[in-house]
Amino acid sequence: MLQGVKARGVQFLLIFEGAKPSDTSADERAIPIICEMSDLAQEAQAFLLLYPHTGNWIERIEDAVRVADKVNRPNVGVMFNLCHWLRVSKGHDYRTRLQQALHRLMAVSINGADEYDDQPGWSRYIQPLDQGSFDILAFLKTLRDLGYKGPIDLQCYGIGGDA
Repeated sequence: MLQGVKARGVQFLLIFEGAKPSDTSADERAIPIICEMSDLAQEAQAFLLLYPHTGNWIERIEDAVRVADKVNRPNVGVMFNLCHWLRVSKGHDYRTRLQQALHRLMAVSINGADEYDDQPGWSRYIQPLDQGSFDILAFLKTLRDLGYKGPIDLQCYGIGGDA
């Protein structure tokens, strides 16, 4: 079924709607579906990454890890997305969150960003990599210090200008 991606190490990012953010009562309904998807992806040697997205059921990295742990499949992991984490995190202790997610962490998405923005939209949370008040170098050093060796993606959603 997924023959076009077989043995290419493809990672499918899964964003979930249909439940309130961080609602653990939805786990029971979602886990069998994710397991079924995992079986299909496994045949193609592909991976499913639970993608924390503001306003969705899996809104926080903690939600993604909780669900991935319950699914407990080697091809199901999580992605840490900087802009969504900044939007929903109460504190900015990314080291602790990354450390807690490390056993399931299969990808990280970065971008330039401001540390805090109380305005709607993404213009201050998704900026060119060399802009914003968030210390992206310290973040990358933390990933290295924790032993993370997976892919790091560049988030460019909504960034204007010359590519």
